[in-house]
Amino acid sequence: MVLGVIAGVVDLIAVSAQVAATLIVVFSFLLSLTYPRKAWLWAILTAMFVPLANTLAVELGYGHLRRPESIYLTYMVFVPAFIGAYSAAFLRRYSAKKEQEQRDTK
Repeated sequence: MVLGVIAGVVDLIAVSAQVAATLIVVFSFLLSLTYPRKAWLWAILTAMFVPLANTLAVELGYGHLRRPESIYLTYMVFVPAFIGAYSAAFLRRYSAKKEQEQRDTK
């Protein structure tokens, strides 16, 4: 959850939304590489804080850099989160399968 909070804060500070999306991809990839069975959980936990941070910033009068209507677009961050998470999970399973095949041939 800490990584998601970091991405949410970066999204508020950064002018470009790609910075937060890149962080979400990297964070969900690394977490899913470590624990591939919970890839869906890592994607949700890291990505949910970007829309939450944007909503809180608008509600608290933080002075959001983008229009408040664009908060709905922050939910698109779930797409790269799931891409990063499941690519790591598939990579981990593929490498484990190849390693098992190498052991079987010996």
